Amino acid sequence: MSVPGKPCIPPFELQSRNPIFPCIPIAQYHRYRANFLPVGLTIPKLLPITGSFALPLSAYYIFLQGRVSYLRVCTEEYIDGSSSSSGNEADHTKLRAASRSQANFAENIPLALALATIVELNGGSRKTLTAALSALVVFRVLHAELGIMAEKAMGIGRPIGFFGTQGVVAGLAGYAAYLVKGYWDL
Repeated sequence: MSVPGKPCIPPFELQSRNPIFPCIPIAQYHRYRANFLPVGLTIPKLLPITGSFALPLSAYYIFLQGRVSYLRVCTEEYIDGSSSSSGNEADHTKLRAASRSQANFAENIPLALALATIVELNGGSRKTLTAALSALVVFRVLHAELGIMAEKAMGIGRPIGFFGTQGVVAGLAGYAAYLVKGYWDL
């Protein structure tokens, strides 16, 4: 039976045509969908700034871990406090400094990234967040490389890195609270 203005389509052709895109055969549509279209909901990138800083911060942490591992092998001190007779005291001091710089990094970065995530999810300024996380990277490198790893573990980078990191963390916490102040009717 024919509808005026529409051609008569046999029943077997109706089954082979895509109901959404009638000009594309259904098998071709499913092949396209399986290869190119995401499954489920498509969600926009929610954390592009924090996600961008995951790479440099992770790379630096891996570097810090590698330095500790290298110094442990060189000094044959595989667990803190079990110093063997090989190596000199300067190498053991370097190992303790390297361990401390890695631990300091591991103590501070997770909180800073969690606060950055809260800021970004609540619509914080991307420029402000980028500046804060950039400063955080610089402060952590200063703290470790020009601070703890310097002579007697008291280089100029140590106080700059410490107070700078605390400032970034406090600033991110304050900014996160500011962004949600409307929730509390303040």
